Amino acid sequence: MPESWNKLSNSKLLESIGEAVRAMRLKLNWTQSELAKSAGISLPSLVRLESGNGNPSLTVLLSLLKALGQADGLELVFAAQDSPLLVAQGNKSHGRMRARASHKANSVTLKNQPENKLKNKPGFSWGEDK
Repeated sequence: MPESWNKLSNSKLLESIGEAVRAMRLKLNWTQSELAKSAGISLPSLVRLESGNGNPSLTVLLSLLKALGQADGLELVFAAQDSPLLVAQGNKSHGRMRARASHKANSVTLKNQPENKLKNKPGFSWGEDK
């Protein structure tokens, strides 16, 4: 495997991933069929990936990592990291909370409103009912 995967083109990176998947599979002494079945992917997808000719979806890669027992390694890449500012503040929020109107205040306001003034007045007419 290359020293720095960050410097590889996407096609070279896919080749390296394919080589790594193949090496992990062989370490487990599994056939391609066994790994494909365990991961729930098609055999041709695995063959293409291992040969460096595939363009696997993220779902396929995740399924392979789980089947190979390597999904826990994703935590190293995607672990939530605190920002330096939050660390310096001791992860405490010192900002003000946004004020919200209370639902009770809105209902009281509606109760105190005068009745509809047009309620007892006749409605608009075009003069057709004369």
